[in-house]
Amino acid sequence: MLSTDPNGFKTFTKYDILGRVILTGKYTETGNNTGTATPQPTDGLFENKTATGHFYTTNLSFPTSATEVYTVQYYDDYDFDGNYTDNYTYSLWTTAEQFIYANEAYRFARGMSTGLKTGVLNTAGTAPTVFAESHSLYDKKGREILTHSVHPYNGTDRMWRQYHFLGWVLHSRLQHTSVLNSVSQTYVVNQRYTYDHGQTKKHLPQDRRQRHGGAALRKTPTASGTNCNRNDWPGVRRWIISTTSVCG
Repeated sequence: MLSTDPNGFKTFTKYDILGRVILTGKYTETGNNTGTATPQPTDGLFENKTATGHFYTTNLSFPTSATEVYTVQYYDDYDFDGNYTDNYTYSLWTTAEQFIYANEAYRFARGMSTGLKTGVLNTAGTAPTVFAESHSLYDKKGREILTHSVHPYNGTDRMWRQYHFLGWVLHSRLQHTSVLNSVSQTYVVNQRYTYDHGQTKKHLPQDRRQRHGGAALRKTPTASGTNCNRNDWPGVRRWIISTTSVCG
């Protein structure tokens, strides 16, 4: 499917056999109503999986050529290239509170979005060569228990969630890793939620932050309206224990 904006910029959308969007991008054909610029009777209606490129064919449905891929979407499982091996798997970390969360994800996430790739636009207007990636993993009830995002420039974010049997989020853990000046740094935010009988959160999340290998600095407002810098350090269980407070 093609669409054109008032400035003549053409974009395409391609679908899988179930009619779900899998590819979007720029259509670069300049001709009108000739050759590949119009649908042909032999064109298919959807694309299939393949083991190369973005793991989808691009030449089965219209447009069959002159395309630049900007976004890619994956569904149903984590074997994106169809080689019977998952391209992404569930994982935990190795500290005590890992036992709060699920040990594994459900591999057969039928009907669910499992992966997304988004191209980073180039100033020259050419096709993206660098993509940001994200993955979503679920339990047997279809609840998202891990989201994993990969920044295109040496950074990752992982968010784990633990649920009540009614579907309320009880615990979450955000783990951000980045590389600064050739040094890898990991920052963690652990949150716990409580609810009343009406399924409404009783308290704001308990925000526990840690920085592996050093203190995490945060600002907390005081009664007088000033900010208080708190240096927080990992405790025995790697929860945060406030040790100093310098207000100003």
